[in-house]
Amino acid sequence: MNIEVRPETAEALREAMRAHNLVRDAFMARLLIFLRSTDAFLKYLEVPNLAIGQGTNVYLEEMPASPMKAMEAVRDDPLAYVRFHVEAVHEVGIYTVPLPRQLDWAACYLTDENIPGTTAYRRQQKLGNELLAMLDETPAKSPRTNGRSRK
Repeated sequence: MNIEVRPETAEALREAMRAHNLVRDAFMARLLIFLRSTDAFLKYLEVPNLAIGQGTNVYLEEMPASPMKAMEAVRDDPLAYVRFHVEAVHEVGIYTVPLPRQLDWAACYLTDENIPGTTAYRRQQKLGNELLAMLDETPAKSPRTNGRSRK
């Protein structure tokens, strides 16, 4: 699919990519995922699937029932409703909210802990393995009882 944009818009996108160190394809993929926003995806993000006039202690604009008028209402900011709820619930924006690992190809930002081969990833893996090992250990004998049960 080709999307035609004004040269000014394309330059603004290039500048945003440089300024925020984003991969254009990941950014566009995430944008399309959020524009598509299926009911299951909205549920995962804890975003109501109906645009009603009330949000988290804030009044949101209600959407017209007419599809054409609804498209016109969101034309300038089609992700406003989803963005509002993601920020309210997850306290991050839509381009940094964690998605399932299967969608890492659409990640605009991954912490070093999530990138195989980095020191932070190896440290995170080691800590996770140590925690699992602790869960598998049998309880240590109490020094006061020398392993004998108290009666």
